[in-house]
Amino acid sequence: MIKKIEDSKILGIAKKVTLLYVVVIILLYPSYSIEISEYSASLYVGESQVVENVEIKIHNNENREIETFRYPFDGKI
Repeated sequence: MIKKIEDSKILGIAKKVTLLYVVVIILLYPSYSIEISEYSASLYVGESQVVENVEIKIHNNENREIETFRYPFDGKI
């Protein structure tokens, strides 16, 4: 009888821990679905032109494509 009570308590705790683990994983998933993994920018100033080169590596873990990406070019030359 004591063995059954101990087993049911352990099983109940294991179910709660598993449920908590699943909830945490589900809540964290969307925050890591799209991230900028690398970013670099360089600027070349010549006599008559300015050339900016921007490289952005995006890790996309979503089931859909990224349709819009905006990168503002601010400032006056």
